[in-house]
Amino acid sequence: MDEQYGVDTLDLRDYLAVLRRRRWTVVQVVVIVVAVAMIVTLLQSPRYSSTVRVVIQPNTGSRDAVAELVLGPRELETQKELVVSRPVAERVVEALGLDEPPDDLLPRIDVSLLRDTQILEIRATAGEANEAATLAQAFADAYLEFRRDQALEEVLRAQQALEQREQGTRERLSEVELELLRASGADQTALQLEQDRLASELAALAAQRTALSGNQVFASAGGQVIRPADVPDSPVSPKPVRTGILAVVLGLMLGVGLAFLRDYLDDAIRSEDQAVRAAGKPVLGYVPRWKSDGDTRLVSLVEPSSPVAESYRTLRTNVRFLTAGRTFRSVLVTSALPGEGKTTTAANLAVAMARSGTRVLLVGADLRRPTLHKAFGTATRPGLSEALIGDAELVEAIVDVGVPNLRVIPGGSVPPNPTELLGSPAMAAIMEQLEQIADVVVYDGPPVLAVADALEIGPRTGAVLVVVDVGSSGRHAVRQAAARLEGVGAPFPGIVLNNLDPQDGYYGYAYYHDYESQEPEDADEPEPDGLASGGDAP
Repeated sequence: MDEQYGVDTLDLRDYLAVLRRRRWTVVQVVVIVVAVAMIVTLLQSPRYSSTVRVVIQPNTGSRDAVAELVLGPRELETQKELVVSRPVAERVVEALGLDEPPDDLLPRIDVSLLRDTQILEIRATAGEANEAATLAQAFADAYLEFRRDQALEEVLRAQQALEQREQGTRERLSEVELELLRASGADQTALQLEQDRLASELAALAAQRTALSGNQVFASAGGQVIRPADVPDSPVSPKPVRTGILAVVLGLMLGVGLAFLRDYLDDAIRSEDQAVRAAGKPVLGYVPRWKSDGDTRLVSLVEPSSPVAESYRTLRTNVRFLTAGRTFRSVLVTSALPGEGKTTTAANLAVAMARSGTRVLLVGADLRRPTLHKAFGTATRPGLSEALIGDAELVEAIVDVGVPNLRVIPGGSVPPNPTELLGSPAMAAIMEQLEQIADVVVYDGPPVLAVADALEIGPRTGAVLVVVDVGSSGRHAVRQAAARLEGVGAPFPGIVLNNLDPQDGYYGYAYYHDYESQEPEDADEPEPDGLASGGDAP
């Protein structure tokens, strides 16, 4: 196997070829995804969303006594979670007179913190526009009210603590004053100093208590609404246009992925590159898919100016150039498995060679399923099998099918031991004799993998052509067939791609009709009888 053709590499053209082959898979997936998405969208009830913005301020302290604080990230996250807490939800239920539990409201509220700010955005979602606006505003108000209540409790606790300290300081001051009346000398001086300290401390506590009493109004400013909730004009969901666009994108992603997965799991050869990598050999001929009345195999005769007939003439030319400079008297046309078009290819290649003036003998060497006689409408016997076993002379098996320069030897009756006959000295002698009476002998051989027959006669021919049916032949089968042919030393120069899509411009057939062949035809050339189809058609 030629290393340069066997390297399994992929380029952009391979990926595009996969998408071209699997385009209907992609289309189907996109249609299904979009259809499901739109059905689900249309079945959804409209949902409206309203937003309130609240700026957070410190809850405690005094502008006169304590510097205004800036809340840190941890405190901001705490306030964010506080908005969707159960105590706040309970206040909303009470304020709006709702019948549903507070926990049922929380999933409808979403709180976010604007980046690098102390602003909370409270978003409420509901089935009605007014309900969404009311719910968002109610949560903002309940949150601020909850913070004011917390601040008031903190101030009251601070006042109570100051009052207790003030009461203790007064009691101690009274005791010091009584002791000062009875003291003298150094004791009196120490008591006097303590009296002054206690009096100063008492004055300071009184000032703090007065400040806290006046701070109740400031403490209520723990936050304020900077943008109240408004009634939304349109629902936030469903949005059919946005959903449709996302569904198309998702469908394309899934469809492309499924296309590549199916192509990876599919063993069938569907492109030239796959065939070349599997066989490890170049393509010598491209035969497009062809249908006509009667589906005859001999398109080279019935439609000599068609793209299909031109493809066989191209194959004929490639085979000639391939064997230029050396003796070439025979070619075996085979395939990996049955039904891949080997008989049709052999027959049309023989006709193309004969029409160029070459004396051609077409031999049906598939002794297990002989079908060559059906293409030319000849009798089955006598044929090659009768000549091999001695029931008929070789000259008796040669049939004139009415095509100048072409004679056909059908396969004959099916023998019990075809492999032994094809590998026998009698077959070797017949092959040598045929090369003496014809310029080129074309053998329609049996499939390589089905039986060992082709491996018996392949090494004795000048070249072996393996027909690969696009969309049918398996990569693994072609790879095995190539390995077996090379294993027995058969001259295997290349493959023939059969059954190509003529609409695929990748192979160049889209341009053929602009430059049709004008090969002269023999007006007196008779058309063979019985150009019927059967067996191994492309």
